Amino acid sequence: AFTEGGDTLYYTLTTERGINGYAYDLKTDEQRILFALPFRQATMLWAKRDGNSHYVYTDPSGEVLGYLYRITPAGLERIGGGFGLTSTVRDDEQSVLVGRTIEGGVRSGILNQESGEEITIGIPTFPSKCDFDSVSTTTLWCGASLTLPSGVYPDAWYQGIVLSNDILWQVDTQSGQSIVAVSPEVRARESIDVIDLTVSPDGAHVLFKNKKDDTLWLYTP
Repeated sequence: AFTEGGDTLYYTLTTERGINGYAYDLKTDEQRILFALPFRQATMLWAKRDGNSHYVYTDPSGEVLGYLYRITPAGLERIGGGFGLTSTVRDDEQSVLVGRTIEGGVRSGILNQESGEEITIGIPTFPSKCDFDSVSTTTLWCGASLTLPSGVYPDAWYQGIVLSNDILWQVDTQSGQSIVAVSPEVRARESIDVIDLTVSPDGAHVLFKNKKDDTLWLYTP
């Protein structure tokens, strides 16, 4: 992953003891170690801005207790935990979206790091289907169906056992209220299982891919 300016490359290497994280400065050709994690199976959430924290969560399974950590100079700071835990973090770190397994399904909530309060959002989705708005500090965009069949999540979705017929939702991060932005099935006559959702830097476009056929889609609010 690169920082916003494109001058620094972040990457990890797996060792016998765990995972080491590095920063490589493209201008000076210098490399430095950032952290050493005591586990080997994890997903990194790299900081996009210099000076911000990196985050990491253990590989998710609905049958395994997982944790989300903030990586600090002093070590790992646990932010949250739960079975099937996945996450995404707003660039300014004010809000963190955390998804967890519940009985037969999934529930996601927005954690305010300043207050410690977590607000549940009312749609059955995974953080990997969402992205925080680049301009509005109180908006989250997500792909989610109205319901999901009972299963062990996120495993069933990752493995392709369950495919979603998603609507694009706009979520208020302060209240958790979700409103329909657009239904691809109605607007474009396409059944879309949203992945890799991202909001353009100016907030003018929402881009995502369809997991079912890997096609790229763009929505303009």
